[in-house]
Amino acid sequence: MTMRKKKSAKTVWKKGQSGNPKGRPAGSPDWRNALRDHFRPKSEELIKKAIELALDGDSVALRMCLERLVPPVKISDIPTAHPLVQQAKTAKEKAEAVVNGMASGDISATQGSSLLQAIISQMRITELTELEERIVALEDLITRTHR
Repeated sequence: MTMRKKKSAKTVWKKGQSGNPKGRPAGSPDWRNALRDHFRPKSEELIKKAIELALDGDSVALRMCLERLVPPVKISDIPTAHPLVQQAKTAKEKAEAVVNGMASGDISATQGSSLLQAIISQMRITELTELEERIVALEDLITRTHR
């Protein structure tokens, strides 16, 4: 087993200090912009060639063209009002209703995941609120008994 050496104070970065203070200067040219500028005069020819290759059966060119024509579907946040989730009283019942809704297809996996995260967040908030109330009550009790 090898022993790791402790880092010296010189190598540890201080909070708010950059690890590379000289870094890339602001406003310096980006290599991607240089490439765009290089290809821009021939852009029409390149597009025609990509389409030609796609039509000739080149799968990479075909995928590239299709990705530009039909972008990936973005998930929309459609409100989900599942009756069993609304009727549930406890967090456990709500979570079970969400999982059952996902299993039956009434709730999409994405919506179900979001709902479960919301239930977990609500549980944490409730838990912290109850703990805070208990601590305040204990502090008041201690203050009253030490008078």
